[in-house]
Amino acid sequence: MIPHGVIVLSSLWIFAHLLILPVVYGGKYRRVALVCSGLLLLLVYSLKPYTYDLDKYSIYFVTGYIPTIDWHTPDDGFQLDARDTTGDPYDGYELGFNLLSKVAQFVLPAGSLLPRYDANYWDFVERPPPRYDAIFLLIMIFCATSLIYSTKKILQKTVLVRAIEPSSLALILLVVLGSVFFFIGTQNVVRQFLGLVFVLSAINSGISRRFLVSLFFIVLACLFHRWALVFAIILVTAMIGLFWIQKLWPEEQVRVFRITRVELLSLFAGVVVLVTIKGLVVLGAFHIDLPLIGDLKAYVVNQDQYQMFERLAPSIKLVSIIGLFGISEVVLGVTTISRPVDCRLMRRAIILFVLPLCLYPELFARVLIGYWMIEMIFVAWALLSTRRRTQLAGTIVFVAYGLAPNALNILLGPDWLRSI
Repeated sequence: MIPHGVIVLSSLWIFAHLLILPVVYGGKYRRVALVCSGLLLLLVYSLKPYTYDLDKYSIYFVTGYIPTIDWHTPDDGFQLDARDTTGDPYDGYELGFNLLSKVAQFVLPAGSLLPRYDANYWDFVERPPPRYDAIFLLIMIFCATSLIYSTKKILQKTVLVRAIEPSSLALILLVVLGSVFFFIGTQNVVRQFLGLVFVLSAINSGISRRFLVSLFFIVLACLFHRWALVFAIILVTAMIGLFWIQKLWPEEQVRVFRITRVELLSLFAGVVVLVTIKGLVVLGAFHIDLPLIGDLKAYVVNQDQYQMFERLAPSIKLVSIIGLFGISEVVLGVTTISRPVDCRLMRRAIILFVLPLCLYPELFARVLIGYWMIEMIFVAWALLSTRRRTQLAGTIVFVAYGLAPNALNILLGPDWLRSI
């Protein structure tokens, strides 16, 4: 029997995304649908259980130690394994995240702010491990504000979107809250997400030629996740390079089945990265303790450890992503390139860059979050456009987010499919 919590949460998530239809096409009901969709998404974030890495991070925020070994609960209490508490507290992650944890532990109240579902029993009883809603809420508010600001600034550099009105900011907020990027980032891969939020700020500053400010945000990103440096080098360089390439090779239109020079360069860069990783495998470099290189071993050599019942097969995931991308591209048709930033071209370039990495499914899955970040901006651009085909393309992608298996897994926990 399907637990009622699974039905409630999945229905709220899906319906909140379907409400984008009256938001875009509803006329006088547009604002009502916008408010309702936003409230439903906030309800989802408030009620969803602690799933996947959220438990691990909450334990770290409360105790200062990373639970690498299963914690146990004698007499229904909470206790970390002694082997997990041998080091100094609040010293297990990057410097910025450690500092955030220390400050939160002394400033913010621990525990649940509102009753949440328990994914094991689908009731509202709070059981171990400990909860820390306040810090996650703070992260969500900060990141949502930062993403709205960066998205707004980037959209203002396009031709189709010049003036951003208050109602448009509300739509951007809805896109952020309903995006796969924000949902998975705030509810699972928190450190990587925080790093990418700062990377997006660096991209925005780089496009505006404020290079010192961009460098500052890159440093901040690295303080929260070490791989943020790699994302920053790739994305910031790509966005700044995109500006100069368009000056050298002015291509006025983007067509569905015609690859531009920018996209060809992105695909070539992705192949170079793939060949480099393959070379490291052949040379046995993953057995050497080098910064970042050793981290790749788990995603390139030891991929079987990530096989789980609820996860899609890599081939199905790849077909789904390419299928959604292809459908939205066909709907878009021919568009004129916006100067100095073209959101459609950005999205096409980033997917061509990450596509070669699908030969390493786990690495591909980790890199995809960068694509979802760019796609979030694309959806906001599309929905704010005055061109009907562009609006429809954005609507299709946003509705698909409501059915995304990875988002549903994070929403409902690893065992929800077994109940069907």
